[in-house]
Amino acid sequence: MTIVVCSCGATDGLEQLLDSIDQAIRSSFTTGIATHIDVLVVRDGPVEGVEKYLVEREREFPTAVEVREISPRGIAATRNHGISTATGEVVWLLDERTVVTSDALDRHRSHDRAAGQILIGPCALPSADPEAFDADWWYDLRDRRLAESRFIRDPRDCVFGNASGPTEVLRSFPFDDGFRRVEMADLEVGVRMLDAGVVIEFDASAAVRTVTGASSDDRWRVMHQQGADRVRFLARHPDQPEVVFHTGPGATERGLRRFVGRRRSGLLGLVLRPTARGLAWTATSPPGRRGAPTLTRFAELCALYAGVVEASDTTADARRLVRSSMATSLTAASIPRSRIARWWQENIADRVRAAILPLRIHHVHGPRAIERDPDDLLAITTVRNGEFYLPSFFDHHRRLGIAHFLFLDNGSTDGTIEFLRAQDDVSVFRTSVPYRTHENLMKRYMVRKHSHRKWNVFLDVDELFDYPQSDRLDVRGLLGYLAHHGYTAVVVQMLDMFSAEPLARTPSEPSDLGSIFPYFDITDISKRPYEFDLRPDSTLQSHHGGIRRSVFGSENLLTKAALIFVDDEIETFVAWHHVRKARIADISCVLLHYPFNRAFYEKAEEAVRSGRYGLGASHEYRAYWSVLADDLDLSLHRASAQRYVGVDQLVDLGFVHVSAAYREWVTDHLSTARIGPSGSQ
Repeated sequence: MTIVVCSCGATDGLEQLLDSIDQAIRSSFTTGIATHIDVLVVRDGPVEGVEKYLVEREREFPTAVEVREISPRGIAATRNHGISTATGEVVWLLDERTVVTSDALDRHRSHDRAAGQILIGPCALPSADPEAFDADWWYDLRDRRLAESRFIRDPRDCVFGNASGPTEVLRSFPFDDGFRRVEMADLEVGVRMLDAGVVIEFDASAAVRTVTGASSDDRWRVMHQQGADRVRFLARHPDQPEVVFHTGPGATERGLRRFVGRRRSGLLGLVLRPTARGLAWTATSPPGRRGAPTLTRFAELCALYAGVVEASDTTADARRLVRSSMATSLTAASIPRSRIARWWQENIADRVRAAILPLRIHHVHGPRAIERDPDDLLAITTVRNGEFYLPSFFDHHRRLGIAHFLFLDNGSTDGTIEFLRAQDDVSVFRTSVPYRTHENLMKRYMVRKHSHRKWNVFLDVDELFDYPQSDRLDVRGLLGYLAHHGYTAVVVQMLDMFSAEPLARTPSEPSDLGSIFPYFDITDISKRPYEFDLRPDSTLQSHHGGIRRSVFGSENLLTKAALIFVDDEIETFVAWHHVRKARIADISCVLLHYPFNRAFYEKAEEAVRSGRYGLGASHEYRAYWSVLADDLDLSLHRASAQRYVGVDQLVDLGFVHVSAAYREWVTDHLSTARIGPSGSQ
């Protein structure tokens, strides 16, 4: 193996890296793993300092170290030179901003190249992903996601500052040293490798530590270089603009793209760069420090598109390519709210609505103040025309042991209110506020008012809640486990249920949901680490897609934090379905979800027409309606569908997570087995 160290900066970080290589090789020689390892240092600047360092340690370094100087052309050129002159059959590429360990060396050295020719380990160097954040938590999430999937399929995950591969393979994919930033050079090589069928494997045990503070580049200058790099990338891959440009630009970025896409945008380039410099200076000066994040973001955008304009002005072909890419991105991209609109919504409009909301909620039936013991569970539901689901909803959750039900009706016109008034263990309130603008406000208000310092599960009327081993442990036992370990929130996974019959042939009258809709399909579910669980040892995951992806092309999130203990710290309904400042449990539960009946046609059409569900959900319902409108006999049943028999089945399938501590608790706190709903335990 040849370890190629690529160096373009000061020698302080390089000496630290060489010290760590020294220790790693010594450890590997001791264990008998390392053989025939040589080190090649390639610098695009003076080598005197490195040579002096090596002379001082000549008798100490355990293997041959060669230093080569090339003309100053950047880190991509140093990598190419190192790969082309390496003598080992395998090359391990290292950036000088890293520090290695013996475990990383052993992992790269012993990797089975038949499984994956290229091995990439965790390395928190800047990513070329336009949606990336240069923050530790972003890299932690990326590494956890890649560790789960094992193989890299998205070129934006390729960082060659800690990568190894057969020398001949790496020589076949040289880095383009015309890029100004190595992040884009890494991305471009990743695109070519994946397109050519090269298998790139990721392994968390091959991690290296990144030296912080190694780069002193101003952020706005970096973004200017990236803007030019993105034009160069488009020149090589004109069919992939979404790889290097954010797919959901905000209002400011959309405006910049419109200007850049015009024929005469040279003047814009002259204005953007000094504007970026001025905004960056203001962000670090006393008058602007309070708004530094916003100013910095605007500075980055101005610098980025200044680089795009300047690079596209080099040739007529580049100008045409950029105009085409900008036009395509504006046509395809979703339009999120601008930062100003979000600030207004969160700090002004929502606060006014929250203050007025109690005056617009009226009591209809049942106790106004719900008295219950600390280990009683309250189910809270917002509902509109849910009569079809109510019989199964109550049968299931009463058997589960839920103590009381709280409904907030938002304009039902069927028999929902009449049905609820006939129930003794139900409190009903009603409001006419628009769901689109008050969804989270309504939920937060009901939870805070009726469940402070107690447990509640927030459900939609077409959802049935269940948890692992619920046939052996009652709901009080579940809450006892959570309280014993100090947890204040539980993640639940939504499982879409459907019938073997087409949607239009399912019953229109209330019926047993478990027997009419007994099937599920999880073959098209993708998983990633659950980003709201900040425990370093967390194994919880968020689920995406599923049968809705297979049929409708929807990338909807299937994970919620629905079971919560409302203490004084927890923030509820963050990003609609999640919580912050919660102690999230080491298990997950399930919501059996039954939306796919004959009324789903009407619901999707009404949602698209009225925009009732807000920006994100309205986009999802448009995807549903684009399929439903053309197929009046649609069925979700596929050959991969399975019949549901109980939560333990989902545990065996890896859909629901159970910890060893929870299994022990169930064994020690067995309760009378309950009789489950039809189609479950």
